[in-house]
Amino acid sequence: GKEQDFLRLLGGEILVDLNGFGRALLDRVEAIHVAGPEKMGDQERAAQIAWVRKTLARAKRGDLIGNFRRVWLLHELLVFVFESRDRWYRGPKEAFGELESSDPETFRLYRDALRPGAPDSALEALIERVLTLLPNGESRRGKPHGE
Repeated sequence: GKEQDFLRLLGGEILVDLNGFGRALLDRVEAIHVAGPEKMGDQERAAQIAWVRKTLARAKRGDLIGNFRRVWLLHELLVFVFESRDRWYRGPKEAFGELESSDPETFRLYRDALRPGAPDSALEALIERVLTLLPNGESRRGKPHGE
């Protein structure tokens, strides 16, 4: 698998370590974590922004497929928050824990958007916040560079 698949071992404990394999593995996992993921390029970021906007428009239809796209968008947006900041996405539990301590406003908006029956405005506010905080300083109100 990919190196990032080993991140689930981060913080693991060695119970028995024959020939130092366990220590070497955990040291490698820590090195992968510290190095961070491959940096997201401008084109990939622009494509993700376009996908977010397009999916939001479809989600707002309110039909079965629109509701499915809303759920999909809420999941993928969390991954994008981390990948766009060149950070590992290690699952929702770790992601929300990190957001709660490092970015409480985004955490609050996410919590509001995830509530059953949340209005479109809650999802829109979350997306605006996420896109405004992109590392390249891009604002949701403007088009991605080069568009």
